[in-house]
Amino acid sequence: MRASSRNGWGARALRCGALALLVACSAADPGTGTTPTAVAVSPAAVVTDEVSAAPLPDSMPDLLAAVPKSATTVVSMPSLDALKKTFDASVVKLLEDALVDYAPRIGLSPELARKVLAGFGGAVLFVDGNPLERNPSACVIVRMADDSLLAPLVETAKLRKNGPDRWSNDSTHVAWLAKAKVALIASRADTLEAALAVASGKGESFSASPLFRKRPAQ
Repeated sequence: MRASSRNGWGARALRCGALALLVACSAADPGTGTTPTAVAVSPAAVVTDEVSAAPLPDSMPDLLAAVPKSATTVVSMPSLDALKKTFDASVVKLLEDALVDYAPRIGLSPELARKVLAGFGGAVLFVDGNPLERNPSACVIVRMADDSLLAPLVETAKLRKNGPDRWSNDSTHVAWLAKAKVALIASRADTLEAALAVASGKGESFSASPLFRKRPAQ
């Protein structure tokens, strides 16, 4: 499924990739499907409006823990290590090379793109509502091992700092959970806050949804 719109939210989230990391492959997660999207974000940024918001969670063992019960579309992408266990090494190498070649188009150097890939620990994308509407309520939740990459990613995305470990611009809203090494990148501020509330145990998660399918034991 695509969680994008005619105004190009998907493309902007990608640029914020470096926020963004668009993985064009299908890697099956029997529980929630597959996605080519993975993103990572960061601390250091340009100072701007401070916002009042709830404290960020310290941990997130399962990325689905930030997906609200009301989500209508949820897709998951495993870590690079999981991909290597699932696919032939030559297939994974082809994927990595394709992403590195694409990196300059979103403002990343090939070297930084390789570091982002090496630290990618899996991602979940959710949409709450119609994924094809003009401004969908969508969020990418990404696990990122190397937080030294965060500053250049935020700079590339031209995000403004608006609170501790929070950044935004007109179309992208980001929170970085430093202790958990997880970034949340949302299309709307209310979507980000909803995901953080669920991750903090203040709302029902997707596991309570009738759409949820439990992952088989590995």
